[in-house]
Amino acid sequence: MALASNALCTLAQAKAYLDVQSADTTQDTKLELLINASSSLIENYLDRKLIYQQYVEYHDGRNSDRLLLKEWPAIKPTEIIFDQTWSYGASNVVDPENYQLESEIMVVLKGYKFPRGNRNIKVTYYAGYQSPVTLGSGPVMPAELVQACIMLVAWQYQLRADRRLGIASKGKQGESVSFVKGLPPEIAMMLDLHFRIEVPFAEVGVENG
Repeated sequence: MALASNALCTLAQAKAYLDVQSADTTQDTKLELLINASSSLIENYLDRKLIYQQYVEYHDGRNSDRLLLKEWPAIKPTEIIFDQTWSYGASNVVDPENYQLESEIMVVLKGYKFPRGNRNIKVTYYAGYQSPVTLGSGPVMPAELVQACIMLVAWQYQLRADRRLGIASKGKQGESVSFVKGLPPEIAMMLDLHFRIEVPFAEVGVENG
């Protein structure tokens, strides 16, 4: 088992938190599985991708000079195309000097507006945080996201060790059992700072690579 490309913490970080000796490799496969599962769970909970990568989005033009990207933190788009025919040819590429990025998510045109239309705007850009595993491109991952992943790994690891995975509590002689629903509150509290920004009245198609 290897860490997935969307892993939000390293194996070393998880082992340190769980007091597993770095030289002890007997738990590595189990921990890598838990890191991958926890990372995907966090992204699903937040409804967003977190690791730096390229995105291609198709937006509806709304006769506005502003356009909200789906993923963040973003850098200035590498390409914006207006095309009512959906061919998105090179002749319709917007000059990069005519737009800028604000607040790591909002594209703002200079002097004109995105023309009204259905999926007539194609935007190519990079967004996300630096992978704590590969240390590639992008801004540093917020500490609370890394910590949330580590704590979620530890929580699942302990439940599995206690043979209580999915069980919140159990009465004497097993007469009553309650099951875990959602994330532990201390983990959810850290993640709630990074929820997706809602886009009212927007239809956005996305490709990521």
